[in-house]
This record gives sequence, structure tokens and C-alpha cells, in this order.
Amino acid sequence: MSAMVLFWISLAWDAPTATIDDSIRINIEKRIAYGQFPSIAIGIVTAEGTSTWAAGSIPQGKPDEKTIDEIGSISKTFTALLLALEIEAGRINLTALILHQNGTHKGPGIE
Repeated sequence: MSAMVLFWISLAWDAPTATIDDSIRINIEKRIAYGQFPSIAIGIVTAEGTSTWAAGSIPQGKPDEKTIDEIGSISKTFTALLLALEIEAGRINLTALILHQNGTHKGPGIE
């Protein structure tokens, strides 16, 4: 089994156009050349538009804006954010038992 680490970096900031700076490209290409990452994809979104750029290789060839990656451990961050939003909206009570959360649990509860 081979492991592949891929990043999707979504950046948004005040820039005149949605472009990837050459210094960022050079930095990424060095990291790939040194074997730090097999590939990296970057997306920049501004009011003026979007720009994507990718370097390195994946089993299917060269990554591009249509490459779908597994995001690995960062998914925990998104899960925690979604949980926090549901708690803030009052749809989830963090101290309640899971079996009481949606009313569809048919198995035994943990008291």
C-alpha cells in the first residue's frame, strides 16, 4: 500500500487578480523535488476570479483543478467546525446521549 499526501490550499486575500505568485510556485516545486510531498494543488479565490495551479504527480498523471483528493486528517477540522455550528444553532446538545440526538437509534444506549 502506498501513501500519498496531497494538499488543497484554498487562499483568499485582497489581490488585484487571482494569480499564483511565482515565489509560491518555486517554493512548492522545491518541496516536491526534495520529496516532501508527491504533489500539491493550490486554489486562489478573489472577487476578481479564481486561479488554480498544481505540481507533482499522482497515480493518474499530473494533478489539475479537477483532481479529487482525500484530505486525511484535516477532515477532523471540518467535522469539528460542523459540530460547533450545529451546537451554536441549538440543533445538537453536546451533553445529551447520542441516542437522543435524532430519535432514530434502535440499539441500546450508553448511560
